[in-house]
Amino acid sequence: YDQRDELLAKFDKSIAEKHFSMQDENIKLSVARGMSVWRKGVDYPTVFQEADESMYAHKTDIKKKLGITDKR
Repeated sequence: YDQRDELLAKFDKSIAEKHFSMQDENIKLSVARGMSVWRKGVDYPTVFQEADESMYAHKTDIKKKLGITDKR
């Protein structure tokens, strides 16, 4: 628990180093993840919402780093 930020950074680094091949193309792997920490007096739905928002912020950051834009 005390090392959660370091563990997330290690996880992110490990994922960033992963690639897989598909139809002779080398593709980078990415995983959007989020985290929140329960605090006394905060209900679980709020903690899950915070984690969800953290995941979407991380997903946006990954897309920026990879140069991916939403086509809407």
